[in-house]
Amino acid sequence: MRWNLSVVALASSWGFIWVIADHLSLGALTIVFWRIGLSVLVCGVGVVVSGRTDLLRIGKTWRWTLLLGPGLALIWFCTVEAMKLSSVAVAVLATYTTPVFLALFAPLFLPEKLSRAVLFALPIAVGGLVLIAFASNGGGNVRPLAIAIGVSGALVQTVLVIIQKHVVREVNPIGFSFWIDIFALAALVPVLPFAGRVLPSAGELGYLAILGVFFTFWGLFPLIKNEVRF
Repeated sequence: MRWNLSVVALASSWGFIWVIADHLSLGALTIVFWRIGLSVLVCGVGVVVSGRTDLLRIGKTWRWTLLLGPGLALIWFCTVEAMKLSSVAVAVLATYTTPVFLALFAPLFLPEKLSRAVLFALPIAVGGLVLIAFASNGGGNVRPLAIAIGVSGALVQTVLVIIQKHVVREVNPIGFSFWIDIFALAALVPVLPFAGRVLPSAGELGYLAILGVFFTFWGLFPLIKNEVRF
């Protein structure tokens, strides 16, 4: 019950992610890089100070982080880039189609049943996105490219959630999160030259610290912890 309440609280507060990211004048790649990088820093310092470096050992599961890390970086890039290309409302609508895709595809790979409600809801959700993308005739902040990027991120997240369902019960959530972030950073470094301005101002760094320290690491921990029964 305690973890369920923490997840609800975090989910409710995640709306601030969009507000903060929209406020920053940095590019999507830069925002994602700093967010994940600061998360790695907090996790690394935390386990060293507490003397619990053993929490970073995840055994053979580290192989999955080679895939999950770049996938995480791609998800957050798509999320932020969709917002930068359109608006917060459009980006949220596009990227939050993940639950619909997950309900549709999870039964193909997990011991779950496909609900008839999903078959009814998916065409409506996709049709709504298409209508929003093209009904504006290029006006306002609605751009088909933004919706395409946002939905792409939702599809990638669907794949990653299904993969995590297979392995997350076998690993420590802190170490799992840490190594996913490490490989996410490794995937971002080669493309940073295309990110535009990489160094944030002092004020921007403060906002990035909120994103990286609280929302990325502390937001991810209880979500995984809820799946793992220690």
